[in-house]
Amino acid sequence: MNQTNTSQNITTEGLNKPICPLCKSKKAKLDFIKFNYSIFDCQSCKSLYVYPSPSSVELEQFYTSGDQEKLSQVCWTDVAESHKHVWDVWKEGLEYIEKQAGRGPLLDIGCGTGQFLVFAKQHGWTELKGIELNQRVAKIAGELSGGVIYTSELLKTSLPSASFSGIVLWDTIEHLNDIESALKEVFRLLKPGGVVLIGTVNRSGVSVRLLNKNALTVNPPEHLIFFTQKGMAQALKLAGFEVCKIWSFSIYLREWLNYFSKIKPSQKTEDDNDTDYRSKVNDSTAFLMLMKIANAFLKVTNLGDELVAIGQKR
Repeated sequence: MNQTNTSQNITTEGLNKPICPLCKSKKAKLDFIKFNYSIFDCQSCKSLYVYPSPSSVELEQFYTSGDQEKLSQVCWTDVAESHKHVWDVWKEGLEYIEKQAGRGPLLDIGCGTGQFLVFAKQHGWTELKGIELNQRVAKIAGELSGGVIYTSELLKTSLPSASFSGIVLWDTIEHLNDIESALKEVFRLLKPGGVVLIGTVNRSGVSVRLLNKNALTVNPPEHLIFFTQKGMAQALKLAGFEVCKIWSFSIYLREWLNYFSKIKPSQKTEDDNDTDYRSKVNDSTAFLMLMKIANAFLKVTNLGDELVAIGQKR
């Protein structure tokens, strides 16, 4: 990836003091610089975050430019991706939403081609809505799920207050440059008792722990923040949510395929189709059974690459 920042050669000199976007702590140290973006380590909640964060205009230019492949586009705009390895978590989230707020309207922010909405539909949910900025992808999501898909940003969609039983941000929140405003908007949109389900990169996960700045998921300006459990809890509380549950699971297969292909480049040719290979592995019965076993360990140790949080509007 050859991401560039309009503000080249960022250093700590001349910057205002970084403030953690999750816990609001001013105690931070520069951890590393990647793609000319400075990544700070919050000394309070231990989350990593890009500072200064790119503006909304910069992010819009980045996501609308077609000169490079985006990791999020690879993961969420391919309708062939089944995401079977996260189905158990999605099912748990839907059951929690239904128990607390009923099987009412459901909103998926950053829905891609609608994998989660299709999953919800298959489990009996009928009032489905999504937000997806890419109009081509949004059209696919609407066709596959039968839901209403908005193509404006969350804060500009102007949905009515207390509209949803559940709101999902799966692999979305780490892309946002104003998490506090986004979570407060989610809080406003939820009915009393409504539930938010969040999935994001785990800063404490095995991949980011071991690979650090060399991790594929550490790719500013696409991913701007890497949550810890403490940071996630603080962000939810500041937005008004009660924190119900936070845990980690899964290992990013793409991350390690990328890592080993660099170690042994001779094993990878230009004709290799990484997406097809990874999908076959992810969907294989053996891999799914192995991950079920591994997830029990990852949940206890907080070493899973994906961090999951459930919050509720009491």
